Amino acid sequence: MNKDSSDIEGLKRSPIIKYKPEDFQVIEEVSGELERFLEEAKDNNGEYCLFLLEKRNVDMRSAIKLLAKSYNVREKDISFSGNKDKKAVTKQYITIKGKHKGIEILKDKNEEDRYIKTRWIGNVARPLFLGAHDRNRFIICIRNLSNDFKLDSNFNFHCIPNYFHNQRFGKHKNNHLIGKNLVIGDYDKAWEMIHREYIDKIESNEKIAMKSISNSIDNIRKINRKFSELYVEAFQSYIFNNAFSNWIRRNFAYYDVDYAAGRLAFIDEKTDELIRSYYDEKVMLPGFGFELNNIIDKYIEDEMKKEGISPRDFIIRQIPWLSGEAIERDLFIGIDDVSFSIEDDDIFKGKKMLRLEFSLTKGSYATTVIAAVCREDPVEFDY
Repeated sequence: MNKDSSDIEGLKRSPIIKYKPEDFQVIEEVSGELERFLEEAKDNNGEYCLFLLEKRNVDMRSAIKLLAKSYNVREKDISFSGNKDKKAVTKQYITIKGKHKGIEILKDKNEEDRYIKTRWIGNVARPLFLGAHDRNRFIICIRNLSNDFKLDSNFNFHCIPNYFHNQRFGKHKNNHLIGKNLVIGDYDKAWEMIHREYIDKIESNEKIAMKSISNSIDNIRKINRKFSELYVEAFQSYIFNNAFSNWIRRNFAYYDVDYAAGRLAFIDEKTDELIRSYYDEKVMLPGFGFELNNIIDKYIEDEMKKEGISPRDFIIRQIPWLSGEAIERDLFIGIDDVSFSIEDDDIFKGKKMLRLEFSLTKGSYATTVIAAVCREDPVEFDY
């Protein structure tokens, strides 16, 4: 489909990302345990093939299905370290059980602008696992910026809070609300909200089984865990975001940016000793096992009280795998190797485009960086 600026009604002043897949490139960096896999592949021994996978405009689930069909393996025989964006050009490592060769290109028959391709690296003795890599490299074009847009060369990227961003809260922006209902034990309300968005994602035989069961807890138990676990995690993320934003508002000059679940506060002043002292600080997300270790944890405790919950409420005995543990998270985004340029936008005439490159620790959100830089929530172009 051909696109031009007239396709964007009502978004004339919004920063736009992912106008085309090449505007959002994600490259898995060889780091952490992944580095060991690459070293092991040089010996070329083992029952798993290590590949570099490149995909364009394909979500991870669809890519796995296409690969399984092409290589004639089960989907569970394909492993990867991290889930990558759909509307993007991404490069990452995967393992496939068995002896296989690289695929030059595999297009989706329904859409010409979608492809995946693999390059064989070598054989290894074990499958990749989630979180094997430490960092991702991003190359992002942010379009539709005002003609007078500027980014100070002294902008301190290390002061960007490590917020959970829009993707965490789902297409309908309510993952955290579902998560809260699960934590407080309102399973009927949780299932009512889940059912509306989830029913289109499940197989027909699962739908038939669900229709015959009136119990909300049993219905939720039937959902694929990789979907259902997101809800409580989103509620934990929501509390963390609110707590950190409140700490910033009470201690620094700040600016607020709207996002899927409310408003986020960003520091709007030069770095001082207080900020620097928190660069390497970790905080505990709300959950069972939560402890007060620093001042930010107190803000998280206050947010839990506002929600009417305690750490023990995150133990969900009826559906144990949904229980939320109080794991640690870096307070500020781990960003390195930043470069940027401001150019004339070749799509939105009379506007500017920011080309931004950086390396980011896994678990942090590139869109949080964009929101901080643009002082506005970026809009993903949908066509």
